[in-house]
Amino acid sequence: MSAVVRAILVVGFMFTQVSVVAAQDEPIPIDTKPTAIESITTTVETVGAPVSPVLDRQAVAAQYAYHQQTPLPLKGRAMYYNPGIMETVLENRLRFGTVDICGECIGYVAMMRVGDLNRRVWIQLPDDTVHGPFQVIDAADVGHVPMLIEKEWAIDVDYETAHGWGMRSPWRVTVLSEPPANIQPAPLVVENPEFQVDIYRGEKLAYYNQSAEYFGHIDELYIR
Repeated sequence: MSAVVRAILVVGFMFTQVSVVAAQDEPIPIDTKPTAIESITTTVETVGAPVSPVLDRQAVAAQYAYHQQTPLPLKGRAMYYNPGIMETVLENRLRFGTVDICGECIGYVAMMRVGDLNRRVWIQLPDDTVHGPFQVIDAADVGHVPMLIEKEWAIDVDYETAHGWGMRSPWRVTVLSEPPANIQPAPLVVENPEFQVDIYRGEKLAYYNQSAEYFGHIDELYIR
């Protein structure tokens, strides 16, 4: 076999091998385009996104404690997944036993570290209302962690939750490991003709919207 023929065969074999690898590594295209400002999808990589060939994933994981739980409370930016993405993630996690079924959870979220998977968290919004529990069912790819930290990203919520909140852009939130004990979901009116409570002069009354100096006691009170 001549040297020219051998060279052609070698080049052809190398091209075939490279083509197979590229086909295996190519991300599956997603029809749904990101609709949110600065939306970050941590499960599905963007088609054609540049990947650093010198990234030491193990070093990054060790540097940012990727396999440990995130210390809470955590303040940062919140965004949301596109419709249907979080549901697909949940199906896969349940199939492989990565998370369990959370009957009390009101939604699903993604956090920075894989060590947060199956964790329950609460989210305090800019208006100080607290919502939860949410189940952590997804985590950022370790290669994206430095970029996400630079963007001050903290959490992604599912699309239904974001839609219910009226979320259209990143929000500053606080991620909590448990709900604050002093926060109640809504004011409660207590009405009892025999119930009286002394109040301090000058205290503001939410119900009457008047200064308490006009009252020595009240028999109807908003408990907050």
